[in-house]
Amino acid sequence: MIEDYRPLVDDLTSVGQELIDTYTHDDGQIVGNEVTDVTTKYDQVKRDAREKLHLLNEALQPTITDVSVYLHVQSNLHLRCVIVVGLLAVKGVYL
Repeated sequence: MIEDYRPLVDDLTSVGQELIDTYTHDDGQIVGNEVTDVTTKYDQVKRDAREKLHLLNEALQPTITDVSVYLHVQSNLHLRCVIVVGLLAVKGVYL
């Protein structure tokens, strides 16, 4: 989602560079500072989002592992029930 804004930042940088080339030194410097500020903030938001995603993944990992183990146990239990019912059917016992 953050990456969706990258083209806007790139366009701003491109237009900013054109303005810097067109304006006087002082005005060009102001535009350059603004472009740098926006780019820096965008990069910081991107880094922060990656870090938060990493922390979220670390926090969820034990839960994901628990669910995976639970599903594995349930699957094995279901398979055992099917085998028992099958064996009983072979012996003529129906539930």
